[in-house]
Amino acid sequence: MLFFLLNIPLQAEFAWIEPQNQSFSVLYGQKTSKPYPIEKVKEIKARITKGLLPVHLKPQEQQMDFIVEGKPVFLTLYFDDGFWSKTSEGKWVNQPKNLVSNPQENYHSHSFAKTILQWQEIVLSPVGQLLEIVPRKREDGELIVQILFEGNPLANVSIFHNNVEQPQKTNDKGLAKILLNQKGKQFITVEHKLKTAEVETDENVWTANLLFFEDL
Repeated sequence: MLFFLLNIPLQAEFAWIEPQNQSFSVLYGQKTSKPYPIEKVKEIKARITKGLLPVHLKPQEQQMDFIVEGKPVFLTLYFDDGFWSKTSEGKWVNQPKNLVSNPQENYHSHSFAKTILQWQEIVLSPVGQLLEIVPRKREDGELIVQILFEGNPLANVSIFHNNVEQPQKTNDKGLAKILLNQKGKQFITVEHKLKTAEVETDENVWTANLLFFEDL
């Protein structure tokens, strides 16, 4: 099994879809891939030009695997990592702040992921994820992406590509350019945070990622 280990300064851990030989795995973590409760996987869709392909879940003890009937163009994932609170002893627990005595920090973490398997026109359009990375143009070793939150462009967002924070943040249209100067796996990640007055948490944190393979 292939793991893509990250070392980037994002607040929340997140999930992504990793292609295997004849199947796919939902992996989770940040600096390392780690086990998780499979009920955190809320939605997997296998998308083609018109419609969806059947997805068959294959739950494992510590992660969710799945297979797809047919050849999807790309896959999307929603993963609800739940509430996280930091105790007074400095330990992070997967519980809302109202169930933790004197929490020091807390947030609710959500992950949205895309894995592109075929570069077709459909992948250049949004699919309606709450936080979404949309590839808008890919040519001559460059990829233009647009970051959307609730369908609207998100400006001044930091973008991470294969562990490296990009020098260019998104502009007022949510657009940024990424240089594809190496072969193989390309992993693009963004994060967005907003304060909230919810009983369970003080902050919502959303991450989005885009995975594909590049042949230069």
